[in-house]
Amino acid sequence: MLKEKFKNNKGSVLVIALFATVIPLTIAILMTSLVFSELKIFRDLGFSNKAFYGAFTGVEHKLYNNDNSNISSRIDSVDYEVRDYEVSESIGNFISTGKFKDVRRAIEVSF
Repeated sequence: MLKEKFKNNKGSVLVIALFATVIPLTIAILMTSLVFSELKIFRDLGFSNKAFYGAFTGVEHKLYNNDNSNISSRIDSVDYEVRDYEVSESIGNFISTGKFKDVRRAIEVSF
């Protein structure tokens, strides 16, 4: 009786086997995609830190040298640029921008 029941369902095992392999494969691909996107985020976080410290280096350079000119330099593959701008005569303002790879971070200083 059991044999006769499955005799008419010859293709059902193939369909079940196909679903049994496609579903775990889809989950594995989605998990791999998630892991790679998280790795990119962690990599960019390191780039962001380097860009921030480059901007901070520009602030230190500007305050240490006490000059009124715009500064652009590079230290250990990190670029930094300092630009002055004026809000009023009594307040000094400048923006220091650090760049590493494609990541930019800026610090604004008023004194």
